[in-house]
Amino acid sequence: MGFNLHGKNPVNPTGIDEPQIDWDRNITDEEWKEYSKEMNAYEKAVPGSSFHRNVWHWRPIWTYVAETCNNILTHKDITMGQFNDGHFINKNKSKRIAKRLQKLIDEGHSTVWESEHTKEREDAEEIPCRICKGKGVRNDSVIKGKCNVCEGKGTEKPFWVWYPFYVENLQEFTNFCRDSGGFNIC
Repeated sequence: MGFNLHGKNPVNPTGIDEPQIDWDRNITDEEWKEYSKEMNAYEKAVPGSSFHRNVWHWRPIWTYVAETCNNILTHKDITMGQFNDGHFINKNKSKRIAKRLQKLIDEGHSTVWESEHTKEREDAEEIPCRICKGKGVRNDSVIKGKCNVCEGKGTEKPFWVWYPFYVENLQEFTNFCRDSGGFNIC
C-alpha cells in the first residue's frame, strides 16, 4: 500500500507544465517511459505537486506530525492521515505544519526523535511468531515445515518495527506541505 499526496495548488516557480497523457488509449512502453521521465522532472521542479511514500515510511511521518502538530490538526485529520482515501488538509494547515516541522528539524528535535525511534525498533523484544504461534513450524495450506516468517525460531520482532522514521523523508514532506497549497492524502 502506498500513500500519494497531491498538492491542491502547488507553487510552481519555473512555470513548468504538468505532463499529460491520454489514459483512454493504449499507451506504448516508449510513451510510458517518456511520460514517467517528464513526470519525475516535474515533481522535482514543483515539490508541492506530490509526495509519495509506501505505508512503512508514511505512517511514522504522520505519527510524528500528529504528535508535534496536534494543535494544528483536528482529531479527524490525525485519524484520516493514516488512510489513503483522499482526506484533504487545507492550505492554512499545510503551511502551519510546514513551519512547525521545519522549526523542529532545524532545532534537532526530529533527529533526536529519529534516533529514539530507531533504538526502540532495534531494542524491541521478540514476541511469539504471529504465523506459527511460537512453534517454529507450519502445517497449513501454504507451508508444511519450518516457519518462513520466524525461520523456525518461534519468535519475531513485533510488527511495528517495520516502520522506520528518517528526517530526510520528513524534510521532503515539509517542503511538500510548504508548497502544496493544501493536499489530499491518497
